[in-house]
Amino acid sequence: MAKLNVIINGDEDNLIPAPVDNGAASGVSVIVAALATRLLRIYKLALVVSAATTLTFEDTNSGELWGPLDFTAAGTIVLDFDTKPWFEPTRGLGFQMNSTNAVSITGGVYYTQH
Repeated sequence: MAKLNVIINGDEDNLIPAPVDNGAASGVSVIVAALATRLLRIYKLALVVSAATTLTFEDTNSGELWGPLDFTAAGTIVLDFDTKPWFEPTRGLGFQMNSTNAVSITGGVYYTQH
């Protein structure tokens, strides 16, 4: 995954890639770690789920950002690039997903951190 150079609200920025692979574990998987004083914005997300599970997207303080979302086997979710972020955890917190079942979840996200 390579950085993407984009224009967001008239300003040039680089979207940073973060691969997702939860190792087929249930529970919380941190996708983008927290960085004190930084504001994280998720602009793009694509995931494939190998078997049925329920996902919740959260900040790294377990604050729910979206979900729960039910997935079937070979389920997918694609949130394509938009000039407004799909997710914006509280400043200083990261981004994670919580899976109810031990299934493989792979894909990636693109984000900024300022």
